Amino acid sequence: MFYFTQLCWGSAMSVFDDLPAVSASRNTINPFNVPREQLLQTEEYDLNVVRLCIQVFLQDENGHYTRALNPIVTNPIYDNSAPNTAELRICRVNRNSGSVRGGDEIFLLCDKVQKDDIEVRFFSPDGWEAKGSFSQADVHRQVAIVFKTPPYHNMSITDSVTVHMQLRRPSDQEFSEPMDFRYLPDDKDPYGYNEKKRRREHLMKISGLSGGPFSGLTMNRPKAVPQSTMSHLKRDMGNAYPRQQQQPSMFNQPY
Repeated sequence: MFYFTQLCWGSAMSVFDDLPAVSASRNTINPFNVPREQLLQTEEYDLNVVRLCIQVFLQDENGHYTRALNPIVTNPIYDNSAPNTAELRICRVNRNSGSVRGGDEIFLLCDKVQKDDIEVRFFSPDGWEAKGSFSQADVHRQVAIVFKTPPYHNMSITDSVTVHMQLRRPSDQEFSEPMDFRYLPDDKDPYGYNEKKRRREHLMKISGLSGGPFSGLTMNRPKAVPQSTMSHLKRDMGNAYPRQQQQPSMFNQPY
């Protein structure tokens, strides 16, 4: 493919409009003189990424383009439809905060990724870094990841700490745009028992009660007496009053 343009002095930029694509054999294009054996190792080619090779020829005194400059190549151009080269992007998460102890489950929606070549990276400006925990089975149809948050390195925080979360592809170290994630202080009383107890004690204090819920109330209730003591009292009372002799009945006397 050839393109002719004229560069003006002081400007080294040129715009290529409507470049045609011409099919050519690999045997005829080899600007870097790569050995033929290496060119034929097609199994090592990544068909989802290409580089454009550009070589400039300058015009000589006779008007012919005979002065060739060294060829250069562009930066990699990736196929955005392929999951192993596409741009990483987090679309949505179901939550953006969690406990400082980690272990919170997060559902992350993203563009297509490869389940064996993706990580969820947590990091902060102070150099701390950790990865979310998930397996390949937790990557659903290449567009959703279910993972658990890693613990924060400082468990004793008293206020929330904001860090960053992003996707990372280990094969080429490609990153997605980071998003904020807040670590919350550890809740020592997740069910609120201590708070309920504190409120109850406060209500008792302002109502003039202290101690147990019925302390301060006096009731004239007789004390319980042991059973053995009651039996002795009954015997003593029986001995204090002698039994009267039974008088013969005055009725129904036999004749």
